[in-house]
Amino acid sequence: MKNKFLLYLAFLFLFTAVKAKAQQGCGGDAIDYAYKKSVLLGKDSLFYFEMWPNEKTSTAYFNSAPLTISNVYVFGKVKTGDPGPATMQASIWNVNSTGVPTTMIPGASVTMDIAQAAGPVYHQFTFTTPVSVTGNFAVVVRNNDTGGDDFWAVGTSGYPATGPWLEGLTYYDWQGMWEKMSDVYAHVGEALLLPVVDYNLTAGFTAPTTTVNAGTSITFTNTSSSIFRDKVFNQHALEKHYANELDSTFVWNFGDGSANVYANNATHTYTTPGTYTVTLTGRMKGYVQSCSSTYTMQITVPGALPVTLVNFNAAEKNSNVEVKWETTAEQNVAKYEVETSQAGSVFTKLREVTANSNNTSNVYSYLHITPSAGDHYYRLKAIDKDGSFTYSNVVKVKIGAKAAAIKVMPNPIVGGKVNLQLTKQAAGKYEVSLKNASGQEVYKQSLQHNGTNNPIQLQLPSIVPGVYTLQVSNKINLLNTTVIIQ
Repeated sequence: MKNKFLLYLAFLFLFTAVKAKAQQGCGGDAIDYAYKKSVLLGKDSLFYFEMWPNEKTSTAYFNSAPLTISNVYVFGKVKTGDPGPATMQASIWNVNSTGVPTTMIPGASVTMDIAQAAGPVYHQFTFTTPVSVTGNFAVVVRNNDTGGDDFWAVGTSGYPATGPWLEGLTYYDWQGMWEKMSDVYAHVGEALLLPVVDYNLTAGFTAPTTTVNAGTSITFTNTSSSIFRDKVFNQHALEKHYANELDSTFVWNFGDGSANVYANNATHTYTTPGTYTVTLTGRMKGYVQSCSSTYTMQITVPGALPVTLVNFNAAEKNSNVEVKWETTAEQNVAKYEVETSQAGSVFTKLREVTANSNNTSNVYSYLHITPSAGDHYYRLKAIDKDGSFTYSNVVKVKIGAKAAAIKVMPNPIVGGKVNLQLTKQAAGKYEVSLKNASGQEVYKQSLQHNGTNNPIQLQLPSIVPGVYTLQVSNKINLLNTTVIIQ
């Protein structure tokens, strides 16, 4: 085990050093994660560890977001008593799952001479070309000095040996192999090798619908950049992880005067009709600069229906969907609109139905012809005579996948006139051909299909009566059916 040198430095001094040198502006920051973590754990002591020539040390950063590293800060000094300068190299490495450096990223290396100084300071190593990383990485520093000067790097001290605080492990290479800091210096800590990173911030969320009835809860799902949740880079996430503080990364405002919610995802219930703006703010509390990104969505809460809706439902019926609803007390209703959506959020109008406008029981229905396979959502829009409107509940119907098919009408074919129906076939150009029993092609024609089930009319030339194979093909599918020509 190497000899260690303990050094206690004031937190204010360390933070001021980073603030004075790090890049400014939203999206760029020096990542002083190791020291901030030790402060939260109440272990804010530092120590020197001596790096002899050819020795390396590293600090790993467990990362899930695309980053650009422009430079690195190394906290330390040339060993007291050595003349200096010491030639030092800083680089960015790939790491394995436990944070051990494996390979240096090509081009991610810079060397500089460090002069003798009274105390430790941050030394800035700037890469000629910024380094891009998309996963875990490590900052590695190597003593390249050929004159025998040692370098005193500074590290944190006193982490517990186990627990969720070991994300950024430091390893030391002093005998040609990487060893844990605790095995070399009897300290569980991390070297203060700080990357300066640039990152993009994008807040966002989704909702199952933008219209919800009063008293019905709606859940918002967060889709913001993953870096917001990464405690290595965001002190909001770091502080909540270690200190369980109320301060957190995401803030939800539902636009109705209710209290903000601090959470990743959120569920809310509106009680009063109206239009509300939901705002999600993702907060990036950097080590030098804090910034944020916001995303908004309009939510409509309709008023009471101008009609008593006894029931509203939809069900599959012979490959179609039948939408039915029953009403009473249609006081001022002008019409209904049947709407559908495959995602459950953005609805489009299928059909408009005139209301009976009476106080008796009314039953309405609409048949959605051959919808595509998958989930389909339906709702009813009741429109008053004054133009105001409101919505029913949303119902879901799942349509099973059906095989592509062709249908010839009539069959047998008389007089050469035929209607060709393509089912579950994509729109585009198709080739239609007839082959006799010997496989000889007696007819061929190109046609344009619009993707619907509407029949396509064909006029065949004069062909010898008999049994034939009709083929319909494009670049993807080939379908056959047997026809009789009379």
